[in-house]
Amino acid sequence: MKTMWKKTGPKQAALLAAALALLAGCDSRTATEKGQDLAKEKLDFVQGIGNVVKGQGKDLGGTVGEGVGNVVTGLGKGFDASLQAKPVRLADPEAAKAVQVTRAQELPAAADGKSKGMTVYIVSENGYEGSLRLLAMSGGAEVGRSTAKAKIDKGDAKYVDFSFDERVPLTSVDQYSLVLVK
Repeated sequence: MKTMWKKTGPKQAALLAAALALLAGCDSRTATEKGQDLAKEKLDFVQGIGNVVKGQGKDLGGTVGEGVGNVVTGLGKGFDASLQAKPVRLADPEAAKAVQVTRAQELPAAADGKSKGMTVYIVSENGYEGSLRLLAMSGGAEVGRSTAKAKIDKGDAKYVDFSFDERVPLTSVDQYSLVLVK
């Protein structure tokens, strides 16, 4: 029984190797680029729905527009929930008496590309002035910390930004702990 491999010469082998090399290197995009393309595709999908609704008339558009509005509202709530996926807990009872945390999200990298951080929305019924330390925790171990000064008037709230060293692996952080600095 003859096989095709015995008849394969150097030209065919080179052609096969070139084809395999092309297939292996088809997508040279970074993970960030792939994610951006995926997000754009999803946004284009929603825009396409809107274009169809716009073209189908006022009554149908109103009904579907309300449904799309509900979808967009749900997406917004889901996005907000994802921002809070890494909870901030108050480290001690004294902190719990002074402030409450209602929202936390990662900040984009600074223009220098070196610092990155978290912004935390802090509410204080009795007011608070002093330093706060945010500990980045991964698997129960501290992997980074940042300290920021805050002045929150009685019954008020504000965002407090915490900058971390560029080497802190924020993507592996599963929880943050807020500490009052004395």
